[in-house]
Amino acid sequence: MNFQSKKIIAFLFLLLVYQWLNAQIYNLKFENLTTKQGLSNNVCRFIVQDKKGFIWISTEEGLNKYDGYNFTIYKADKKLKNAISDSYTTNLEIDKDGALWVGTSTLGLNKFDLSNDKIISYFTDINNSNSLTSNQIRGMKFVQDGALIIGTAHGLNIFKDGKFSHFTHNPKDTNSLTSNNIYSIVEEKDGTVWIGTENGGLNRMDRKTGIFTRFVHNAKDTNSISNNFVTSLFIDSYDVLWAGTYEGLNRYDKQKGIFVRYTHGQGNGDKFPSNRINCIAEYQPGVLLIGTINGLSFFEINKNYYTNYYHDELDARSLTNSNIIEIYKDRSGIFWIGTLKGINILNPNNKKFKHIQRRVNQPNSLPHNTIRALCEDKQGLLWIGTINDGLSCFNPQTYTFTNFSFDERNPASLSGNQIVSILIDHNHTLWVGTWGKGLNKCENYDVKKKNANNLFFRKYNHKDGDKGSLADDIIQALYLDRFNHIWVGTESGLCLYDSKNDRFVTFKANESLPNSLCDNKTQSGALLLDSRGYLWVGTWNGMSRSNFTISASDSFDDIVYKANTIGFCSFRNQKTDTTSISDSRIIAIFEDKSQNIWVGTFGNGINKVIRPEAEASEVSFVRYTQNNGLPNNTIFGILDDSKGNLWLSTNYGLCKFNPTTKKIHAYTEEDGLQDNQFYWSGAVKSKTGELIFGGVNGISIFSGDNQFQNF
Repeated sequence: MNFQSKKIIAFLFLLLVYQWLNAQIYNLKFENLTTKQGLSNNVCRFIVQDKKGFIWISTEEGLNKYDGYNFTIYKADKKLKNAISDSYTTNLEIDKDGALWVGTSTLGLNKFDLSNDKIISYFTDINNSNSLTSNQIRGMKFVQDGALIIGTAHGLNIFKDGKFSHFTHNPKDTNSLTSNNIYSIVEEKDGTVWIGTENGGLNRMDRKTGIFTRFVHNAKDTNSISNNFVTSLFIDSYDVLWAGTYEGLNRYDKQKGIFVRYTHGQGNGDKFPSNRINCIAEYQPGVLLIGTINGLSFFEINKNYYTNYYHDELDARSLTNSNIIEIYKDRSGIFWIGTLKGINILNPNNKKFKHIQRRVNQPNSLPHNTIRALCEDKQGLLWIGTINDGLSCFNPQTYTFTNFSFDERNPASLSGNQIVSILIDHNHTLWVGTWGKGLNKCENYDVKKKNANNLFFRKYNHKDGDKGSLADDIIQALYLDRFNHIWVGTESGLCLYDSKNDRFVTFKANESLPNSLCDNKTQSGALLLDSRGYLWVGTWNGMSRSNFTISASDSFDDIVYKANTIGFCSFRNQKTDTTSISDSRIIAIFEDKSQNIWVGTFGNGINKVIRPEAEASEVSFVRYTQNNGLPNNTIFGILDDSKGNLWLSTNYGLCKFNPTTKKIHAYTEEDGLQDNQFYWSGAVKSKTGELIFGGVNGISIFSGDNQFQNF
């Protein structure tokens, strides 16, 4: 194989990988425009963009022009000579000169000259052969030679050079249209025009001869079109014709002259959502957007894979309605999606963040949107703890979830559904901490086989009088240090797990012992064994750091002895000392690649620990708060990217902080985040370098290195 061939193969492989990654559809956020924002009516029929960039929307009560901020509304008005003929507007088209053509439900066609706001109306006139065959406009399409092809309730009209020509159904002529009710029109690159009808199937028109070739449903032929009501037609980037009907989607195989059907319930992923197709568009080559009466579907053609989106009453950024009437892609690549309840705007260009959330009508989706804990295992499966609905295992390759919850009938199920901490230890054992229901150890998870089904959990709980039990049943934090010791932070002290004897040793705060922990309420995400071997413990009333180091040679008993004799030093906020930690409520501790310790607080920003080379208790802190540019002072999670930037999840978005330049850039829900509010301890860096943060509306995933400009 020569070098050039290898280059071609490598390129094709990378292209396939890119297409797969780009086509993997995560939960999307939509910007909504309804009558609340000024739209004249919520039932949006057609959408088009004019040459100046304005968006025009036809509705059942007025024509709307949208400038990105405000709506200008045009309605029928008999008192005005220069008004559209009917407020119930249907199809929209822009001609080569920039004029807007507006179809109406019952009162003909309008040509709207946008340069001078003049409107010319065209109607049916039985005394004039050069008029429309019907005032009911149901489909329109400008074709390559500049002609406007118009579908009506009584035949096909072609308007060119100021004249109408007519084509209607003739029962005695098999070369005529199959039906006079025209609903959809599309043109191929070679000039072939396809006509979709109501109850007459599909017609291919030869413009030169005026002859129509018929394609109708045949109940005995599975290669015929699936239904005779053809609602929508679309030509994709590969010049393939797609036809939407009342009984599913059809792909026309031009070489074989047959139709391939895609119907409700078939396919991979979410399955095909509904047989009633309203509209078809292309998200990117190889991925179609299908608008149905029951949801929007992203259809990855080669994999026959569907990802469906619906209206969700609990999600303000979901579709406003599941009945999708129109999909329009503007020149900047933004999708405008018309429904029975307004417009939904989807901007793929702003998709810096992938979003995973609970999905309505999907029983195997994420069970709850408020995320309390995240952990990735060796095989790349993401384990997710939710605030009220148990544990979920997410496979990013298949985009599937396996969910686990408490079942009172099953003693081997989880002990509770409020999951606040998760750990995969060095033996690939799964540990799950709950709020008030103790600790769970999974006895049968096989990480190599990615076997996340039918898991059995062993329970650990606090028992009065048993010193080897947990200090408390609220398990705030689980932490595996680099020497494979398991630390358990609870509401009543810090525990160290003795794996040989299957017991716990607890370290508690004691006011009479100055070298004890500063507080018993260990916080989520606030345990760290740093690169020097010191253990840091964040609590709700200060931060402790061990006065001893832990090394590979230390046994379990050695660590217990050091903790009980040498003990800890503590750090709390001192109101008169600006070099003290900014707040005593410590909720995140992180060490960066330069071995700097960063401490996130509840309500007073992030702190950099300043410590001498020779460790001493008299360390100081440098504070960074909203006064320095942070979007919010509550720091739930801290991660770093490969460039050394810190990413902080807060109560108002996510921010990127450069420790060298001190520059800060904030991101909000408008940038595609799950929500502006993130949540306790929900942060993990994947093995592929992606940063993962949990919040109150699901999970945000992104690559800090490749998707964001450095500063």
